Amino acid sequence: MNAYSTLAIAFFTVVSACILRVQISTARRTDRAWVIVNPIEYAPPLGFVREAQLGNIKNRLIGADEKNLFQCSIKNTGNTPARLLEISLSYKLATNQKDIPRRPDYGERSNLNSLVLVKDDSIGYETVLEPRDILTWDETESVRNRKTFLYAYGLVTYKDAFNRKHETRFGYLYHFPQGGDRRKAQFMREELPTPYNTAT
Repeated sequence: MNAYSTLAIAFFTVVSACILRVQISTARRTDRAWVIVNPIEYAPPLGFVREAQLGNIKNRLIGADEKNLFQCSIKNTGNTPARLLEISLSYKLATNQKDIPRRPDYGERSNLNSLVLVKDDSIGYETVLEPRDILTWDETESVRNRKTFLYAYGLVTYKDAFNRKHETRFGYLYHFPQGGDRRKAQFMREELPTPYNTAT
């Protein structure tokens, strides 16, 4: 009887330990930090260089002589603090949608110095358009007509309150509707390949 009692106690101890481990793991998943990245302005004006031949009307358009920036908000939507480690952010002009790589190249990353974001806290970050930060008028028309494409992408790495490392990858293509497309002109995730928008 003592042997059976010892086995039963050992069995229930193991089961209890497994249940506790599952509960801790579930609590950590529930309470962990979740960092998301969204554009601050979903439909910024296209910045173009002022040219004499455009005439007075076009020279008064919003965006004349302005740089093209992608400004984003990095926000913690989780229940516990996040420590931001690194960020990579790019804003590019593609001559064809097929020229956008299936898998993003993030290049060099900038150090965020373990900046702490508590729940619902956020910071801003920005970069300029490559290869030039300002477009010609013809280039803005080409973007509006979906002959060329603007897209922004990047990643943020961070640690949660349980010292586990995570990564948020984000990507947006500036969509300009054509024909019967009833969607608004704005940055959208849907038209970029899946690897641009993943999170761990």
